[in-house]
Amino acid sequence: MNSRCRRSHGRTATVAAVAIAGMLATAAPAAAQGTIEAAFTVPGPSGAIARAVLSGTDACPALVVDGSPQPMPVRARPDAGPQARFPVLVCEAAVPPGATSLTIGDRALPPPPTSLRRLALIGDTGCRLKDKWVPNPADSDHDGPGKFQDCDDPADWPFAAIAARAAGEQPDVVVPDLVVHVGDYIYRESPCPADDKDCAGSPWGDSWATWKADVFAPAAPLLAAAPWIAMRGNHEICT
Repeated sequence: MNSRCRRSHGRTATVAAVAIAGMLATAAPAAAQGTIEAAFTVPGPSGAIARAVLSGTDACPALVVDGSPQPMPVRARPDAGPQARFPVLVCEAAVPPGATSLTIGDRALPPPPTSLRRLALIGDTGCRLKDKWVPNPADSDHDGPGKFQDCDDPADWPFAAIAARAAGEQPDVVVPDLVVHVGDYIYRESPCPADDKDCAGSPWGDSWATWKADVFAPAAPLLAAAPWIAMRGNHEICT
């Protein structure tokens, strides 16, 4: 991905919560008017962070921690204009140590793990849409033909199935305490060829539509199941 240095702790990230009781008047309208596009928890050396990505609103909801609402400051405001690449609001809040419950509205988010016994390790998860002539320093050592996967076919791009399985949606899988993504989230670097029905209509390039299609939509069950440590791969390049 020719990215604008979007780190996983950046725009692409999320967890939040709607206000209750006394804060209903201020926080609830923001959550009601907007749509929660994604939400997740990110552990870090200075403590965990909860982030939320919302559309259709310019106000952050509240993060409810163990029943107590707290405000979520704005991390990044939506891009303006009809051609905006990131028309979403990103909100974040620090998660207090020892928190056991995180919610935004009726959505529960995974609290930071108290112990690490089971890890899910994933990487190189994007659906590849790339013409061989697209310049990308990450692929400077490759000069092969382009590759256009069928992003709607689980057999050709199985990330959604893998994420659902890792999240414990099958009875033989135990939910991990932590997910570690080693990078390379986005591979939709070129528009789908006009004569290729398998990838027709797919978003491409560095935009919220692409991040949603390649990461947040297919990974939704796993984002809800466990906190993520998200690393930057060679496709997450600052340009």
